[in-house]
Amino acid sequence: MFYSSRNSRKRVYHYAGCRYLKQVKSDNRVSFRSVDEAQAQGFHPCACCCPISRQYLKDRKAILGFCESCGFKHFFHLGELYLISAGDTAWRICCAGGKGSRKQLLHESKANISYDRRKTPYTDRAYHVQKTPATSIMGYLVYIRNHDLYEQARKEKRKLERALHAEEAKNIRAIRKQMTRKNRKHKKRGRLESSGQKRCREKQQLRALASSFSDYRSARYAGL
Repeated sequence: MFYSSRNSRKRVYHYAGCRYLKQVKSDNRVSFRSVDEAQAQGFHPCACCCPISRQYLKDRKAILGFCESCGFKHFFHLGELYLISAGDTAWRICCAGGKGSRKQLLHESKANISYDRRKTPYTDRAYHVQKTPATSIMGYLVYIRNHDLYEQARKEKRKLERALHAEEAKNIRAIRKQMTRKNRKHKKRGRLESSGQKRCREKQQLRALASSFSDYRSARYAGL
């Protein structure tokens, strides 16, 4: 259960056992069954008893040092921690299930969105649950850094593959031009051949070219 004061101007709700909750008289208390119910009525968590805020204050020095070394930005909003990693990718740490006891990591969705990411604030963007064995803020930060390194390495690999395929396709197109010139010379010399023989000869030439491809993508870039 979560509690708040009827006369609360800041619209703050507290976890059971919070030291500030003891200052609220029992007659003025309002109870909520879940975090979602409290937030639906316009309440936000107390910075003292919220699990994410407490862990952040406990490991604040280590978290700030790690974020500075990795170039991460972060801020709090309604008791949830938002992290902005490399490439303007947002992550969100919040309480799972609406009970406020277990934390979970959310990752910004970039596919099938109907809004402009450049103009939409981080708090209003679409997120999906990111499965990770980590349960602490520092564990989430390490996971985010490893995720960014993996994505960066995969982009570099794709970039190199595209450059390799483009170079192979360029060489293949040059060879095909040479083949066309030879075929034209063959025709000028007056050698008679049927259309079937011509297709067979071209297929043999293309098979010889295809054997030099590293994979099927090069053939596709070459237009074969």
